Amino acid sequence: MAYGRQFGIESWDIFDLAIVIGTWLGFIISQFSHLKSLGLAPAIIRTFRIGRLFKLFKHNKSLKVIFQTFIKSLPAVVNVGSLLLLMIFVYAVMGMMLFADVQLNGGFLDFHGNFQ
Repeated sequence: MAYGRQFGIESWDIFDLAIVIGTWLGFIISQFSHLKSLGLAPAIIRTFRIGRLFKLFKHNKSLKVIFQTFIKSLPAVVNVGSLLLLMIFVYAVMGMMLFADVQLNGGFLDFHGNFQ
């Protein structure tokens, strides 16, 4: 309404309108429907809201550079995360092997904190 007749010139405006209408419809259906499980359709509509962020990348070049850097660094983050997960697993197995024979003594090792 703020843009008046200027609205709809860009395809992003129509995309925004479709997302807003879809969100409103999903909200109205979930509020007034007796069906609590509407399936996957509302979740899919909600994921399209992320598409509105791409509109920002078009106008803000520095944000676009930051996003591209983040995307390019994802494989390295996955490698580091998998290495950390492997280390945690190794230390967990090693801890269970070292302390599996420790008996409950009523002190620090009670029913809630033990290695059984």
